[in-house]
Amino acid sequence: MKDLDAFFNPKSIAIVGASGDERKPSGVILKNLPAFGYKGKLYPVNPKYETLSGYKCYPSVLNIPDKVDLSIIIIPAPHVPKILSEHAEKGIKNVIISSSGFGETGEEGKKLEKEIKDIAKRAGIRILGPNCLGVIDNHTRFNTFFLPLEKVAKTKQGGLSLLSQSGSFVGFFWDIAPIEDVGVAKIVNYGNRADVGEIELLRYLAEDERTKVVAMYIESVQDGREFIESARFCSQKKPVVAIKAGKFDKGIAAVKSHTGALAGRYEVYKAAFKKGGVIEAFNFLEMYDYSKGLAMQPFAKGNKVLIVTCAGGIGVVMADLAPREGIELPQFPEDLKDRLKKRLPAYYSINNPLDLTGSTTDKEYEMVLEECLVNNPFFDAVVVVAHLAVPGLTKGVFDIIAEKAKKSGRPVVVCSTAGEETIAVKREVEEKGIPVYFTPERAIRVVSALIKRGRSVNSLNTNRATSYVIKNEFIEKAKTIIDDAVPNRDRPLLEDEAKALLKSIGIPVPEHFVAQDKEEAFHAANTIGWPVAMKIVSADILHKSDVGGVKLNIKNRDELYSAFDAMMDDVEKKANNAMIKGVLIEAMVKKGTEIIIGGIRDAQFGPAVMFGLGGIFVELLKDVSFGIAPINMDEAMEMIKQIKGYPLLTGFRGSLPVDIDAIAKTIMTVSELLNGVDDISEIDLNPVIAYPQGLVVVDAKVLLSTNKPPLH
Repeated sequence: MKDLDAFFNPKSIAIVGASGDERKPSGVILKNLPAFGYKGKLYPVNPKYETLSGYKCYPSVLNIPDKVDLSIIIIPAPHVPKILSEHAEKGIKNVIISSSGFGETGEEGKKLEKEIKDIAKRAGIRILGPNCLGVIDNHTRFNTFFLPLEKVAKTKQGGLSLLSQSGSFVGFFWDIAPIEDVGVAKIVNYGNRADVGEIELLRYLAEDERTKVVAMYIESVQDGREFIESARFCSQKKPVVAIKAGKFDKGIAAVKSHTGALAGRYEVYKAAFKKGGVIEAFNFLEMYDYSKGLAMQPFAKGNKVLIVTCAGGIGVVMADLAPREGIELPQFPEDLKDRLKKRLPAYYSINNPLDLTGSTTDKEYEMVLEECLVNNPFFDAVVVVAHLAVPGLTKGVFDIIAEKAKKSGRPVVVCSTAGEETIAVKREVEEKGIPVYFTPERAIRVVSALIKRGRSVNSLNTNRATSYVIKNEFIEKAKTIIDDAVPNRDRPLLEDEAKALLKSIGIPVPEHFVAQDKEEAFHAANTIGWPVAMKIVSADILHKSDVGGVKLNIKNRDELYSAFDAMMDDVEKKANNAMIKGVLIEAMVKKGTEIIIGGIRDAQFGPAVMFGLGGIFVELLKDVSFGIAPINMDEAMEMIKQIKGYPLLTGFRGSLPVDIDAIAKTIMTVSELLNGVDDISEIDLNPVIAYPQGLVVVDAKVLLSTNKPPLH
């Protein structure tokens, strides 16, 4: 990471394209650097001038007599390759290319971007950009942005660092930081990311002593797997908070047009964040709130939270929000409840939230926090609502809160207002190390982030080894089945082939045969046992039900013959150009709980596995969870518990619970199959029927890396 140091603390800088016109970005950069506090050497480069702003101006970097640590190039894009070649000749190793007009503009721009990447690679030059603002280091007072200082806010030094693909996001972040009273360490806008991007920058900031929390604005990532590893590396040392832009269709389209980067599936990004220990913020304000809370407070070791309030309604709002944020509000242990009853007025209700009412005092808060936070380990975190309009409360209550939080070593978050002094009081309290939020929603969500950080730290520090459920020879057997079935990889696996594949790796499937005609179908049904299901088998038909290619619960020969004829008629009408291999005769399975287990080979993150309830839950409600392969037992169990319909699996309204372990092992098996067999691009097991003991896959689709999609 030493080759990135010059981007943050260079001793000498060349500005190629420098200008004395402060209306131009190149003029702003030249003015900003010394005005912001940079004390190193500056070398303006522009053949049109002999001097600029009191500095000697050079026609080329080749004319600069001294060593140059960093160069900022801000000239029209077509001229950049020639200028970069001069940098190679001069031996300049770190370059910020602020100029736009590269990959974000289309094919010609992409060619130009590739050209500068090739030049840089040959010369060992590290590039930040193009199409970027560059770097602010608020502690060394270094600023390459072309935003006029008189037009942006003054932001105090602190521990929050931001990595962003978007320059406009950075501008808003910089202006809002002082309003939210957030101190900033470093900001990097890396734009098109021709070279240096979030993967290296995360590792760099992980080792930066002044950075306490890393915030990120992400549209796409360079390499999904490398991103996860870098995020894990950084998250093991300090919290990482990220906003994913381009979550949904409109946002994805905007991201594509914005940077030329393809935004991956949002669900897979969420899974990648979880794997990497990244805490996701859904919006700008959450990013600030989470970052501040994580910087100021220790993480929570569990999700048992106490709300102490002097405003009953605010406590109720928080209690309503808590379950959605994964927060448990347990009632007091009996011994603690008895102690509080003895020391509080009789008309107080000792519940969680604990409402101390508008009659409370600083002393009551002190007693409650001493008993519940310092003297008792039951609660993992506390939210304190302290409204200074209450007659018995003074600013001294915040000294009490800070003292008790420090003594307990557990996180405390404050929700408070103080009339006209609200902003001033907030700053005073935060100087004591306690984060303050004006609304109950913000306070509760920050506590949720502290809980997520605790889970993340626990997960990051546990053994990452996958509990392998497939032996290597089974993976090799699976590869052989694919080779024998589809040697040219020119079609998906047929259902019988897909089920043979699943059976070879230990996933249960019903007994089945492929029949060519009615007589073979009848003999197959007799062998398997009635009733049976009948399904069309064709590489050209992926969605069998859509063309009448599925008949269920066939009980005898007459029904079978009739179903066979009806199926062939339907398929001929709806898929008359499909090549038919035969019909699959399969044992009907007993009723159970329908689930879906699937997997994709994501373009950015590689193999990812999906889990959800079947039927309406996946089709209409999209109640699914994703995990990045390989997946171990803990991760599989978390995927299962993550879906909203999880209670249906544990026994709901008298139904029997299903075999969660069997589901988790199947998720792991699919994960290992995808990880071990590169030819599989997508796998869909839907439905899988789960029982109190075991499960069975009723339908299976396995798509291979092929350019020929099914016709139907």
